[in-house]
Amino acid sequence: MKGLFASLRYKILDQWRFRYFYLFLDRSEDLRLSDNPAIRIFKLSSSNLDQVRSDLFHAMGDNSKDRSIFEVYHSHQDVECWLAERDRKIVHYCWVFYNVYMSPIATTPFRKSLLRSDDIFIGPVFTSPQARGFIFLVTLCKILNELKGVCRYRRVLVFAYSKNIGAFSFYRRMGFMPIKDPYSLMARVYMSMLRFIGFTGL
Repeated sequence: MKGLFASLRYKILDQWRFRYFYLFLDRSEDLRLSDNPAIRIFKLSSSNLDQVRSDLFHAMGDNSKDRSIFEVYHSHQDVECWLAERDRKIVHYCWVFYNVYMSPIATTPFRKSLLRSDDIFIGPVFTSPQARGFIFLVTLCKILNELKGVCRYRRVLVFAYSKNIGAFSFYRRMGFMPIKDPYSLMARVYMSMLRFIGFTGL
């Protein structure tokens, strides 16, 4: 019953609280950070999937949605998962979808006509509570620098909840820009209705 309520809440309200950002790869600067020998960034593979389950699943707690992402996507084509390891323990994941039409953004109210075949979507992201800080920054820099060498892709898309002001500031510092008018007319009417009722953060 709890899961059903959460699903309904997401469909009716939460998914309308996303804010969307983009970054053109060919216009972004090279992102260089000093090497930290305590942090290793690498891609998920069948050989380290068990370590992910061991190191990260406990940190996720009861969030079965985060766990199920690995079972659904880890063997899919056009999808990669980047991992960060600190002190020999995996503390972070970041998904990269090379087929934007099959990515999480395609399941949101985002206007589908704005998606392009040369788009990449990055997310979802998770960091163990004890490792939060700059782990995602290090991982994202490595991902973006690698993507610049792939001529097929031009734009990176991300989204965050409207109340996550820290994420907004982070993406702006990384060079991401907000996407203006990401909703269809009908979607904007629905959001206006939610605001009228009294819901905030839309």
